[in-house]
Amino acid sequence: MVQNESEDVKTIVQLVHMDETGDSYFRMRWPAQHLAAQAAHWRVVNLDVRAEQRYEWAEHADLLVLFFSSDLDLLPIMRKRRLAGKKTLVEYNDNFYDPPAASPAASAWNNPLLRQSYEIMMRESDGILVTGEGLRNLFSEKINPKKEIFILKNHLPGRMQNFEDLWPDLKTGPLRVAWAGSLGHAPDLIALLPTIRKLTSEIPHLKFHVMGNEAFPSYVQLPVDKFEFTPWGSVYQYFEFWKPIHIGVASLIDTPYNRCRSDIKAVEMSGYGALPLLPKVLIYEDYLSQTSMKPFRSWKELCDQIHVYARDHDRLKNDARRCFEYVQAQRIGTDHTERLQLFQEMMKQTPPSTYSWPMGPGYHEIKDPVDQQLPSAKVLSRVQSLFNSGDREAAVGLIQECREKNPMHPDLALAEIKAMRLKGDRNLADRLEQHRNSFPDDLRFFIFRIQIESTVPSRIELWKSLLKKLELSAESTRDFFENEVVHALQSDLALGASFLNTAENFLRMFPNSAAFRYYLAMAFESVGQFKKAKQHFDALISLHRHSLVNQSFCSQIESKVLKSWQSALEERIRQADL
Repeated sequence: MVQNESEDVKTIVQLVHMDETGDSYFRMRWPAQHLAAQAAHWRVVNLDVRAEQRYEWAEHADLLVLFFSSDLDLLPIMRKRRLAGKKTLVEYNDNFYDPPAASPAASAWNNPLLRQSYEIMMRESDGILVTGEGLRNLFSEKINPKKEIFILKNHLPGRMQNFEDLWPDLKTGPLRVAWAGSLGHAPDLIALLPTIRKLTSEIPHLKFHVMGNEAFPSYVQLPVDKFEFTPWGSVYQYFEFWKPIHIGVASLIDTPYNRCRSDIKAVEMSGYGALPLLPKVLIYEDYLSQTSMKPFRSWKELCDQIHVYARDHDRLKNDARRCFEYVQAQRIGTDHTERLQLFQEMMKQTPPSTYSWPMGPGYHEIKDPVDQQLPSAKVLSRVQSLFNSGDREAAVGLIQECREKNPMHPDLALAEIKAMRLKGDRNLADRLEQHRNSFPDDLRFFIFRIQIESTVPSRIELWKSLLKKLELSAESTRDFFENEVVHALQSDLALGASFLNTAENFLRMFPNSAAFRYYLAMAFESVGQFKKAKQHFDALISLHRHSLVNQSFCSQIESKVLKSWQSALEERIRQADL
């Protein structure tokens, strides 16, 4: 074990996702390496989020940084750190409220319980790290206007070749225009394609290059001599992609998610010699100001810009050089100390640590050994075992003990009230109300409240209140809770005719729930409302027929593909109306 050499030796522990994505490098690995180089007496540890040491090291670090964490078992440690005078920062570098449909993260981020975990972590932290103004504005509104939110921009890891060595000679080859992006950028590419097709028909020596998902070439529809595709790869392969390119296009349709991106795409293009053509959006305002580049406000303006550069190669090269020089002068990570200064400020009042670390100063990446199961999951499993063996007192006692240690963990809170109900605890109603106030957007507690209500009028009023909450919720929240709500509604259809109108209002919320429509139809039939019952059976027959007719097509195409085209076409229509 290596003892801290002096009080100046500080230890920063970052719980990170270490993979080959750009995020992992730009936000977690390269900045930590630069930090360790700038403060050689610091110990900077990037620890995998699943590493078994994570809770012990998180507690003893002089500064703890959590990246996109949803691990609510860290909450007691964060509180313990605060009592000891130690800070905890969290980073969320994407708008997880409105992910693009094609993004690999969309399925996870459309889960309101995961979003709730992110929000709890942000509220309990000592500050939030973001990549730009869009996210700062978003989280200030969603979390707390008074919460400290710090912008740390993305930068390239180091200086590249000389510009002259990078610039591809236009005398011996085509004008190379390129677009690159992950699957989440699919709508941005699709929206751009009519403009690219127009340009390739008007400029004989223009060739379009794309790097991205394997599905992208099928969207492009250009002659083979006008198009070149590179499959998505590592961040280093992505950098290599830009080296032979003259012009990079950063098409960015106007969505809540895109408004919260960083300007790194422009920086990457410029740093490897390509001239970035950028839309007039918030994320590129500073870059455009620093480089004196003119943005495009429409596809027509983009077309005009590329035509100018196709005729004037000297202007193209000079503008590309100016952007390259800006990046080399101002967007190289090793030259920036804002992270160092922020972390110094965060640790200014940190008391000297007596913990013995198993490594000396410098940068360290540690992935193993891994412990996949969360402590709270182990507790919940133990509670279930106690109930199964008939020891209800012990089960309730265990879950309440754990919940008191971690009062802001909604899964523990939910397990507590379920255990209290099974035990017949007379304090259940008060405890449930406490949890509903702590987690006002977690509909699981609202549904539980309905299920324990014994009087029919009160139960119906609670259903009406839930309907109002759902109407104000995001579409992804309604989708997530649909099965749970519908299941609970089906069991309550026996409440009688007075409940059926309320139940029909829920059907308007979930119009494609064939099972619920069937049970609602049968409920109307049971009280003699045959016309109502028939209307629902008519609708069921239509749903059933369309389901059979479209079954083959729907099994072959993902909804994210349809939604990507929908977003792209909305942008094309918007552009046409300008």
